[in-house]
Amino acid sequence: MNINVLLTGDVQVGKTTVCQGVVELVRRWGYNPKGLLTPPIFDEDGAKVGIELVDIESGERRVLARAGCDLGGPQVGRYSFDAEALAWGQSILDRAIGAGCDLLVVDEIGYLELEQNRGFSAVLKGLQAGALPRTIIVVRSSLVGKLHRLLPQVDFVAFTVAEENRDALPLAIAERVFDDRGR
Repeated sequence: MNINVLLTGDVQVGKTTVCQGVVELVRRWGYNPKGLLTPPIFDEDGAKVGIELVDIESGERRVLARAGCDLGGPQVGRYSFDAEALAWGQSILDRAIGAGCDLLVVDEIGYLELEQNRGFSAVLKGLQAGALPRTIIVVRSSLVGKLHRLLPQVDFVAFTVAEENRDALPLAIAERVFDDRGR
């Protein structure tokens, strides 16, 4: 049975770190995770100035968004997105779904998808159609209501990242997603 995990939490609480932990753990268990991670880019003073896009399968990285400059793609708040990086990310998701994987990670679904129907919004259509494998969708806490209104028929198992549970969540999520543990 496929399961849809909704991983949520406040901004910069460690949602991507939890996803990385799940990916590493399920790989050790012999599963094949694919998808995207979006770690932050910080300047020398520790301020967040951008977002990277990481292909889970290959480890390849590209700049997805930057604050304070125009990357030529859509704009959300202070961030300009790179249209080529978005297309690259969507192609990674399409390949992961088409070729098959044991776990699809989409870090993250945000304003671009939920309000502008851009970015990785095709994943939302896949969820709606029930056409995805086991999936982890990352959505910040402030957008969870929008996601549920957009996909009211999709059942999610929700995990909320907080400082006090961040280290334990990768194992809890991996065990819930792969309850068969058929390695």
